[in-house]
Amino acid sequence: MPGFDIKEAESWWVGRVREYFESAPLKLKVDTGATLKACIAGIFDEAKRRQSENRGSTVLGAVMQHLVGAKLEMLYPEQTIQHNGYSVADSPTGRSGDFAMGDCVWAAA
Repeated sequence: MPGFDIKEAESWWVGRVREYFESAPLKLKVDTGATLKACIAGIFDEAKRRQSENRGSTVLGAVMQHLVGAKLEMLYPEQTIQHNGYSVADSPTGRSGDFAMGDCVWAAA
């Protein structure tokens, strides 16, 4: 197709997906007396609920990957950690995993 720019099209679609998720954030109830385990279970329960409403989506997996990335950032605040997209396959894109720091790579299963 003349004049078709794949990067521009991809950018447009990414924008639409971001708009969708920004307009429908996960709803979480905060209980200051709850344990950390209970708080994380609440996050997972909300992700599972959202996933069940949208067949074919992998909300729980995406949330888990974001939590892994956040934990890595907390463990290594002085390091630059590369975060790769949740739904992007490693092999076709030539990346080693989901997160990279120096010569270390982590793959969220």
